[in-house]
Amino acid sequence: MESMNLTQEEKAVVEQYLHDDLSFRYALMAYWPYLIPSVFMAGYGLLNKEYVALSIAFALLFSMAIWFLYNSGKAGRTLQSALKKYHQASTISNEE
Repeated sequence: MESMNLTQEEKAVVEQYLHDDLSFRYALMAYWPYLIPSVFMAGYGLLNKEYVALSIAFALLFSMAIWFLYNSGKAGRTLQSALKKYHQASTISNEE
């Protein structure tokens, strides 16, 4: 198991996943500062038929979703790399 040779980035991602609260409630609390203004702007746009405000709110929510997906994919690739190294090391140690 000592021959895994994880990079600093892989170690950081593993530590983050091990210590983070991955619940929906935590995610909602972490992202509410980004969601609330967009939701209020969308509500204002719908109630007052202000389609520019509605479009801006949609653009903000869409860009946030793209940003979230990009960061999730990046962290996922790093975690996958670390897990592959773990799997290889555990397979080798099990064969011995």
